[in-house]
Amino acid sequence: TPDWKTLPDQTVIRIPMIVIGGIALALFAYWTSLVFEKRWSLFATFMYAVVPTFVFASRVVVSENLIIIWLLLTAILIEMWDHRKKGSSKAAKRQLKMYGAAFVVIGIAAIMTKIAGIVVPGTLFAYALLKKDKTLGALALRYIVAGVLALLTYAASFNLQLVMDIQAEQAARPIGLNTLYNRFFVKPNIAQKIFYDGWVIVGFFGFIYALIKKDITKKSNVWLFSLLSVIATLGFIGLSGGEFTFYGWYSYPIFPFFALFITLLLKEAYAKKYLLTGMLWILLLPGIDTALTFA
Repeated sequence: TPDWKTLPDQTVIRIPMIVIGGIALALFAYWTSLVFEKRWSLFATFMYAVVPTFVFASRVVVSENLIIIWLLLTAILIEMWDHRKKGSSKAAKRQLKMYGAAFVVIGIAAIMTKIAGIVVPGTLFAYALLKKDKTLGALALRYIVAGVLALLTYAASFNLQLVMDIQAEQAARPIGLNTLYNRFFVKPNIAQKIFYDGWVIVGFFGFIYALIKKDITKKSNVWLFSLLSVIATLGFIGLSGGEFTFYGWYSYPIFPFFALFITLLLKEAYAKKYLLTGMLWILLLPGIDTALTFA
């Protein structure tokens, strides 16, 4: 039983998370304002700000909330990168160096935050491959190497053997599809006794919808980066989370993108007059989850 009198004051723990959550919301709002028309940017930001699980997650003291910051900064930088000046002029070269340095700093910070931060440069590298951008791909590889070297240097200065033993222990955990099922259907949060939030499943459905929707990634780079971010995060969870591990915070980095996918679903429902059907499914989701969980 913990001695509550010796634990840090609540303000020491919670205030930094409120600040990080506020920064993440501001970055999300700015990013969506670059790629969506105003009303849908505001709606996506509203969803990210009010969905109960997203709000709850933003107050939990875990590294994944900081990884969200690095993902959103990368997303914004990609938009700037795609609209940068090109050619051999001094201005173009200056922008190239500036964005390159920013990518490297974010990559190192992401991996130093937690090993799960590897999804940030991993997503950028996958994005560069699909866009056939050799310069961006080279930058992504550069900051993966720089981040890993920085992490190993820190581990060596602290206790390299201990760090390696911890990684070996975690790598020995059994993995399988149950890992992902647990995240969304069994225990979707860090707490066991919390109401089930159907919006998370709506976000998951939106992810699947965007994944199969024809040419969506050609219309806007935001969907390509969002899909790759979720795939990379789910892949990392599947490979490292442990089949019988119920730590919900592993999935927190996908929440900003789920807010986008929720917006996409509702936007499509509104445009195609399927809003009533969509809302009906949202109302039925908690019941469907209960049936799946206890079947």
